[in-house]
Amino acid sequence: MESGAEVREYCFQVWRKNNRDFSASARQIKKEDYCSATRTTLSRWCEKYGWVERADSLDLKEQETESQIKQVLDDLVRVHNKIMTYIDAQAIDEVDTAKINSLVNNAKQIADITSRIKKDMLEKLSEEDKEAVQFNFKSV
Repeated sequence: MESGAEVREYCFQVWRKNNRDFSASARQIKKEDYCSATRTTLSRWCEKYGWVERADSLDLKEQETESQIKQVLDDLVRVHNKIMTYIDAQAIDEVDTAKINSLVNNAKQIADITSRIKKDMLEKLSEEDKEAVQFNFKSV
């Protein structure tokens, strides 16, 4: 059996993923059959354990992280474009192998970060929205 703190933590995470909606969270918790937490219980825990402040803090940290990731990605794309400009200006037999390797490594980093961003975005979406977004990702 889960401890009270573990149950509350699970409920907090569900509540946060459900855009802080007590009713939607209670329905999801009931559907997943994890525990029996009602809308009223979630609301009481929210106030008692400072869920709003905690969620606000986590949201801010996530936004800062996303901003940093975007900055790194922008920097990588800028470097990628500079290397491509260099390569385009050279005769094929004069292109520096180190530049080609740098371009490949840079492209891999961009792909890895982009993949991580897409995965994080998908994890935050509702099930219905996930299907639509995944379809759009495949269509691009």
